[in-house]
Amino acid sequence: MADRPYESLVRWARTDVAARRAPADAPLPAPDTVLDLAELDRIGLLSDELRAQSTLQNGRMTVREAELNDTALLELVLARPDSPACFFTLLALAARDAGRSIDMVGLGDRVQRFGPDNGRALTLHFDGDRVRTAQSSGVGDTRGDGGFVPVSGELGLSAHTVNEVGPSGFEPL
Repeated sequence: MADRPYESLVRWARTDVAARRAPADAPLPAPDTVLDLAELDRIGLLSDELRAQSTLQNGRMTVREAELNDTALLELVLARPDSPACFFTLLALAARDAGRSIDMVGLGDRVQRFGPDNGRALTLHFDGDRVRTAQSSGVGDTRGDGGFVPVSGELGLSAHTVNEVGPSGFEPL
């Protein structure tokens, strides 16, 4: 059976980050983010060494203390496919790979730019449930949806999650 589009995108993201590290604008967990050891264990990142170290630290450990590389940080982000960090990280990777910036316009016209700052950006608009490009503004729309494409099915994003994210884009575990 063929992969679903999201699964293919995740596989590509893992390969890209393993080969080239994460782009600087990807909202990976910050060094001071406290890790959830159960989640690390669930996604296969909790080694015996990290388990022992966390025991010595009363069960608390930060990203910096765990010395996680970009590939491991990506796994933390991908473990939460409904998070803004996952969505924005995938945008940052796509922008870098395309060599073109992507502007994500959220509610209240808040703009987040991903990728290189060169040339004309691809602009995506988020209405709280769906994403559309500036070119699909709804003019001549025969579907009645204003040119928006739902994203909440696989990514579970909401107006709250896209517009109210912490400084790194990653909500603490």
